[in-house]
Amino acid sequence: MGALKGLYAGFWFQGRCQKANRVAWILFRGPIPDGLQVLHSCDVTLCVNPGHLFLGDGSDNMQDSIRKGRFNRASGIANGNATLSETQVAEIRSRKHSIQESATLFHVSLSTIKNIRAGRTRCRG
Repeated sequence: MGALKGLYAGFWFQGRCQKANRVAWILFRGPIPDGLQVLHSCDVTLCVNPGHLFLGDGSDNMQDSIRKGRFNRASGIANGNATLSETQVAEIRSRKHSIQESATLFHVSLSTIKNIRAGRTRCRG
C-alpha cells in the first residue's frame, strides 16, 4: 500500500464532495463535530472500515503521526517529496525565466514557482 499513501477516495455526498473516510464515519457513527477530522488507526488513507477510524483535531493527527514514526521533518532535498534540487530552486529564484517558462522547464505548477519566488516553499512540486 506504500504507493497509495496520501491518497484519499472521495465522492459527492450530502451536496458536496467529501472524503470517503468522512462519509464512512457519518454513515456508521454519526455526525462529525466541527473542527474534528476522521483519522485512521491503520494509516491506510483509502480505508473506510469504521473500526479503523477515530475522530481527532489537527494536533491529534500530528501526535499520531509522530507516535507512529510517520512524521518527516526533513526539508529541502532531504525531503522525499522534493522534486527540485537546490540548484534548480536557485535558478527559479534568479528570475531568469518567466513564471510560465520556469514551470514548463522544471515540470512543476505555476503556484510552485510563485511560492518558491515568494519564499513560502523550497522545492515541492
